[in-house]
Amino acid sequence: GEVFAGETIPTLDEVFESFGAELLINVEIKSATAESDGIAQRLADTIDQYGIGERVIISSFNLQALRRLRAISSHVMIGYLYPPKDAGARDMGVPFEAIHPWHERVDEEYMAWARDNELHVNCWTVNDRARALALDSLGVNVIITDDPAAIIAAIRR
Repeated sequence: GEVFAGETIPTLDEVFESFGAELLINVEIKSATAESDGIAQRLADTIDQYGIGERVIISSFNLQALRRLRAISSHVMIGYLYPPKDAGARDMGVPFEAIHPWHERVDEEYMAWARDNELHVNCWTVNDRARALALDSLGVNVIITDDPAAIIAAIRR
């Protein structure tokens, strides 16, 4: 919309320079190809350049991209992002530390399974305050939202 006219999208370098020392940054690889496009290596190099491997989580729907990233960079947290109808996280041949399910898949049973498997649960995309509160009470680690101010306000009450 017009309200965003003139806005620019920051580069990954600008994000890492501005926030890398203070925030956990989720970088999603949007590659759809099973073949290497070089993005995993460039991403690993950029993370290493800023020395923020412990402050970054790499997520993707693309398991091949996650496999490539893991082979290059064993110290960066990986999150498997999967669509609503997918069977979910299971042995995919990629050691990952986090799972990124669609929020409606998460309930007490799901969270018990995640805890048993020592996985962080980072839900997407939660814009409803009541749902955010329910997920927070279930113990999810991260709530991905389009409205951070509203969700933070709801949880802090």
